[in-house]
Amino acid sequence: ERSGGQNAVMAMSSAGAVAAGGAVAAAGTAAGVGLFSYNRGNYTMDQKLHFTRYLAGLNMAIAQTKQYRQDISDLANLTVQRMDAYHGLAAMSLTILTAIFCPGRLGLHTPPPPQWLMGLAMVNIAGCYLWLILTMWLG
Repeated sequence: ERSGGQNAVMAMSSAGAVAAGGAVAAAGTAAGVGLFSYNRGNYTMDQKLHFTRYLAGLNMAIAQTKQYRQDISDLANLTVQRMDAYHGLAAMSLTILTAIFCPGRLGLHTPPPPQWLMGLAMVNIAGCYLWLILTMWLG
């Protein structure tokens, strides 16, 4: 059992501890409020910068998409220009092939070549017709 003096010392020390704890809690609360206010200012400034960075990235992505669309348009125009060149060549080639194909043989003023060679030539010319007609159709 404790004596009365010890109880008094214990009561004083626990009251002092409560008072000291309350002082520490008050100081901690004040420090927390101060830090929150300081950090709140940084947070709001960072949010403005964050949104500005977001908008800059979004605008760059939009510009990049427009650039891709322009690239696709340029590639399509290259194909169209090339096919325009092929279109004229195909028309001239069809004219020449018609002049060769219509008589049914090569060398009108000389003796005709063998039949098997003429068969191969006619199949080849017919394939050229198909290719040239396809070129003119797609050109």
